[in-house]
Amino acid sequence: MTSFETLADDSGFSLGRVGNLAIILWKATPQVAWARRVCDSFPRIANQHGLAILTVLSAQTGPPDGNVRRVFGETMKVMNERIVGNAIVIEAGGVLGSLLRAVSRTLTIVGHSSFAIDTFSTPADASEWLIELLATRGGPSLSVDDVLDGLARMR
Repeated sequence: MTSFETLADDSGFSLGRVGNLAIILWKATPQVAWARRVCDSFPRIANQHGLAILTVLSAQTGPPDGNVRRVFGETMKVMNERIVGNAIVIEAGGVLGSLLRAVSRTLTIVGHSSFAIDTFSTPADASEWLIELLATRGGPSLSVDDVLDGLARMR
């Protein structure tokens, strides 16, 4: 088992890892400086088996602006060959949450990523999916419980 490690804790976001699985918890609408800190961590989190990214957007998080999306887009291009999967969890509930997840899924289809990307309503489902993807690359197995425990510590 690989244990959870906190990499950054700010008022608007927290960043942690379990092995080569990055956990990003957005507590507020992402800002460019925060996005750069997160993206700059990806090469250090990735290992010879790749990088999985769990992005959790809390209910109070607004959509990122174009500058933030650009930071992530550039990083995804550079890290493209190393990224195994990106799971996006939108925690907003009700009709709004369903609508946001549907739009997110549509954008990922249109985006044509070379790595797997999907949108979820719960961190548990997203973690299971990412861990299954990572298992196809070999390396140490990760635990859904470790990922969820780490996420709980980040909150």
